[in-house]
Amino acid sequence: MSETGHKAQEEHSIIICADDYSLSPGVCDAIENLIERGRVTATSAMTVMPEWPKRARTLKALTKDYPVEVGLHLTLTGPWRLTAFCGTVPESLHALSHRALTRRLESVPIRVEIRAQLDAFEDAWGQGPDYIDGHQHIHCLPVICDELLREVKSRYGTRPWIRNCAAPLHEWNRYNSSPAKEAYLSVIGRRMAAKARALGFRMNDSFRGLYPFTTRRSYESLFHKFLAKPAAIALLHCHPGWVDSSLCERDTLTWPREREFAWLASAACQERLEQTGIKPSCFPGAFATDTF
Repeated sequence: MSETGHKAQEEHSIIICADDYSLSPGVCDAIENLIERGRVTATSAMTVMPEWPKRARTLKALTKDYPVEVGLHLTLTGPWRLTAFCGTVPESLHALSHRALTRRLESVPIRVEIRAQLDAFEDAWGQGPDYIDGHQHIHCLPVICDELLREVKSRYGTRPWIRNCAAPLHEWNRYNSSPAKEAYLSVIGRRMAAKARALGFRMNDSFRGLYPFTTRRSYESLFHKFLAKPAAIALLHCHPGWVDSSLCERDTLTWPREREFAWLASAACQERLEQTGIKPSCFPGAFATDTF
């Protein structure tokens, strides 16, 4: 109890992870800005992008002053591939998912592309990723998750942690605002999580941040729901960015990125975190100052 007789606010931690690093200069700049503000504690890099080698040096310098983990954002959708082998893999998420779920996705092209993207990460970063996830959560799909976990275990043992997108039934729609997507990810993610757990990988316990990007709700109200009832290892994924010509050429997700950035960079966001007793942190054990 404090001197005033009120119990002190219990502090909880949450990993705030910004996806799509190196997608465009504006996305990189916005994410780096949030790292400097202490709002983002992990960022997932798309090593298929031409910006990655140069931006990796900038990000590496930033990690010397700010605690942030950098992971591989495995990318198999869209036109971005590092190997010719992957040309046989569908570019659309719908087609890729259907082929994976019906076990008609060839494993060899996936394996070769995974290795190439990990090589590109190591070449620019100087070491392996702190964690692994997937663009549009494709790392949860059958065949892809099998090849990914096998390659990661072979290269790094169980050191990198893996993003777990599966939510228990009792948590559905409690901490996210996209019920259909949460249900889908929980179904495909459950098998991936079980396999990763059996191999000894560490994972987050709770996955937050899902919402329909076309919503008119403020990101502030969504963020409040994302923070509810912190779990032991909660992960909130987000997509902040500044819109530039490169982003407009490469992705349809544009203005929601600026909306997310505006809230995350605001003083009101910091106040909300302090009021709820939540501290943006890295995965347990990543740094000596972790508070999980």
